Amino acid sequence: YGIYQGLMVPFGLEYLSTIIFILVIAALVQLVEIVLKKYMSELKYDIKKVVEFLGGGIDETIVASLIGIFVSSVNDEFPAFAEAVAADDRPAIHKIGHKLKGSSANLGFESFRKLCEDLEQHARNDLDFDYKATFEKLGQEKQAIEEWFASVKADYGL
Repeated sequence: YGIYQGLMVPFGLEYLSTIIFILVIAALVQLVEIVLKKYMSELKYDIKKVVEFLGGGIDETIVASLIGIFVSSVNDEFPAFAEAVAADDRPAIHKIGHKLKGSSANLGFESFRKLCEDLEQHARNDLDFDYKATFEKLGQEKQAIEEWFASVKADYGL
């Protein structure tokens, strides 16, 4: 027992306000992280950034069309990619990962490219790796690109 504000309390209770303060701060930090992740995902893709990445001076409508081709290509490859990951078919994971890595790199979609590279490199080297978890993240990134592209299509009349 210790003495806290003149009362006999179990040892450590005098630190209760400090513990509560730390827990409140931790909860606020988590809330800020959630808000920032949502905000950053909304700002992650910007057609002007893609134009700039491609060197500038390119009509945004043409870039929007290129992004449409990318989205279509990803949608064509994704079922086979999912099957390869489910079957742990590393040669197929390597091949599809390599293809999608290149096309995403060409448009500056860095998060998508990095996930494809992780899948490709681990499969190429036949390494144990959590292919399913990484592919799941890739699916989330794909969805974010598709949602962003839906607004691009509307903006550019595609």
